[in-house]
Amino acid sequence: MKDFEDIYHEYNRDIYHFLLKLTCCQPELAEELLQETFYQAFISFHRFQGRCSMKTWLCQIAKNTFYNYVRHEKRQSRVVQECVPDSGGRSAEQEYERRERLHHLSEAMTALEEREQMIIEYHLFAGLPHKEIAILMGMKETTVKVAYSRARIKLKKRLSEVYGYEI
Repeated sequence: MKDFEDIYHEYNRDIYHFLLKLTCCQPELAEELLQETFYQAFISFHRFQGRCSMKTWLCQIAKNTFYNYVRHEKRQSRVVQECVPDSGGRSAEQEYERRERLHHLSEAMTALEEREQMIIEYHLFAGLPHKEIAILMGMKETTVKVAYSRARIKLKKRLSEVYGYEI
C-alpha cells in the first residue's frame, strides 16, 4: 500500500478542485476543507476497504467534510452565495453574469432529490465515472446512469422555466 504522503500528492489537486466547485469557487475555504479531508482520511485510513478507488473514497470524505462545515457554521446560503473567485480577466459584467449563472445552477440543484444532487456533484464536479459513483452510493451502474440522465433533464427544464436559459 502506498504511504499516505504519496496518496496526498497524487490526489490533493483533484480533491481541491472538487471542493472548489462545492464551495462555489472559494479558494481559502476549499484549501481549509482539503486539509480537513486529508486529516479525516488519515485517521480513517484503516477503514478503507478498496471497494472503490482511492479518489472516490477521498471525494466522499471531502463531500462529508463540506456538509459538516455547512451544518456547523449554519450558513449554507452564505456558503453558496459568497462566490468571489478571481475574475480571470473577465469584465465586471461578465463576472457578474458568471456568478449569477452559478447561483441559478445552485438554486436549480435544490429542486433535485438528494440522490440526484449527489450523482450530479460526483460526476460533474469530481469527474467520477458512473461506475465509481455506483460503488460509492451502493447502486447499480445502470441506475446511476438513468438517475444522472433524468437529473440533467430536470436541471435543464428548471433552468429554462425559472431563469429563461435555452439549453
